[in-house]
Amino acid sequence: MGHALTILAVVAVIGPAPASAYSLLGGSTLGVRDSALHVQLGYPDLTVRYHIPVLEGIELIPRVGFHYTSSFLAGDLTPGVVGNSLGTDIKVHLMDRDKFHLSAYWEVLLFFNYGDNFGSGWKVGLPGGVAMNYDITDGISLIATANVPITITFQPQIAFVLPFEFSLGAEVRVTSNINLSVQFEVGPVLFVPKKNEGADLSLRHSSIVGLNLGALVGIGYLL
Repeated sequence: MGHALTILAVVAVIGPAPASAYSLLGGSTLGVRDSALHVQLGYPDLTVRYHIPVLEGIELIPRVGFHYTSSFLAGDLTPGVVGNSLGTDIKVHLMDRDKFHLSAYWEVLLFFNYGDNFGSGWKVGLPGGVAMNYDITDGISLIATANVPITITFQPQIAFVLPFEFSLGAEVRVTSNINLSVQFEVGPVLFVPKKNEGADLSLRHSSIVGLNLGALVGIGYLL
């Protein structure tokens, strides 16, 4: 992650490509004639998204992910989860004010955790979140997001998970088609399992308050 920050700093000093900034992680949306591929890698996962503008100011963003550890840290629930996620994001542009851009977005995901404690569930993305970006220059944007996606797990037992997700980061446009990004995520999460005496001890608490963490670098390609 330190190398990623160094690369972004060098690009910022040298200067990004002389073109208007676009943001795939913030509040900007693509034009209806554009589309983009975005890949993020880091802790806790690898995610590939494809941004498809369906109407002016509205993007449908199919995504597939591979997580190789857990972002949820609390009590006996420690990293060591491997699995996949499949779904889509929906992004709706709300406003532009000079260099500030704001959108609402929702996530709809089906996820699977593999191993001894096989798990599955839905992340339904309600009530939803907001994404924003501020263009420092024509090619550099600061980004911030806030999201509260309801998650329901079915295996190893039924449980209700309510994460509060916040992130900060930056996107730097390095060519007319490519930008680089770095994003840090943090937030509390409430895990409430349905009481089940047969469940593993770590899943028999009445409720657990934990912490979601993430640190990701990304590359976006405007098609």
